[in-house]
Amino acid sequence: MSVSLSRARKRLVATWFIGSGALLLLGVLLTMLGKYGDKAGDAWSWLLPTFMPTLSLMIGVLVTSKPESSEDDQSADRFLSLLAWIMSISYLVVVSLSMLLAPIATSFGPLELMKVSNLWLVPLQGLVSAAIGAFFIKKVAANEYSRS
Repeated sequence: MSVSLSRARKRLVATWFIGSGALLLLGVLLTMLGKYGDKAGDAWSWLLPTFMPTLSLMIGVLVTSKPESSEDDQSADRFLSLLAWIMSISYLVVVSLSMLLAPIATSFGPLELMKVSNLWLVPLQGLVSAAIGAFFIKKVAANEYSRS
């Protein structure tokens, strides 16, 4: 089974922009509430790399891609599309939990938990990037996968 490449991209873009917007809002609120004290710059240095590279890739591809009508005939594997979407949601939830739990973590301070969370966030981000790469790096990759 396959899904429109354009539709799969739109769902991933919407997920990432909504999730990243929520993370930005959370970051602003926690910063304004003084949860990071004089280390707010460190918190933002941790937060922005969790989603900016992916958003930049998506925007770049959307800006430089051909008009939608030429992509309507391209298809992508439905399973791969669903996998990329679920992995994206899971990743964004884990990032937000790292921020939400940081102020109440007993073993770590807010910034320490954020730093420790890189142990699982970095590999997870790599897997998510690989999953969505088929939809944003090479149109052929998503199309080739759906043929096999």
